[in-house]
Amino acid sequence: ALQDSDNRSFYMWGVQWEELSYPTSYIPTNGITQTRAAETCNGAGTSSILPSEEGILYAEIAALESPTTSALDISISNGATTNYVRLEYYTDGKIYGTIYDGSFAAGSTTVTQTNFNKIAVFWRSSGSKFALNGVLTNFTGKTFSANTFNTLQFAAGNGTSAPYYGKIRDIRVYNTKEMTDSEVDILLTKITS
Repeated sequence: ALQDSDNRSFYMWGVQWEELSYPTSYIPTNGITQTRAAETCNGAGTSSILPSEEGILYAEIAALESPTTSALDISISNGATTNYVRLEYYTDGKIYGTIYDGSFAAGSTTVTQTNFNKIAVFWRSSGSKFALNGVLTNFTGKTFSANTFNTLQFAAGNGTSAPYYGKIRDIRVYNTKEMTDSEVDILLTKITS
């Protein structure tokens, strides 16, 4: 029970007091110190809907802190590191959009990694593109072989290295099979602006 200045008592139930200027989520402690577990995303679709021959991987993301020893990756892959499309905060202060199908290509820009950035990678056999915050860049000379993507991960293509620890406002995978190059350019510019 709490008492006010007139020495009247009142009871409260289900209240969470905050020490800092921002709200946090409730964590039952049962009398001991507890840390909230990392959030997971389950049931967000099946591998049969992931585009393989061409598509766009898009995310609006911010790193919790700039990585110093390992990259922070979001990838769509064949479940291994042999074929992937990846969005990556790297230790050099840049954000990368990378494609690997036996040969490697990447687009990158230096950014403030802890700020939200809108990034997209487009892959197609006739050419691939990288878009960051509304600026579109072609991967010079990069074509893409048809692959079987069946995995979207918050890590590198193998799911074990470069786990993504950060904030995500939005993440999408687009199938662009019926789109022209001009329509893809419009979409890339629009979603990353």
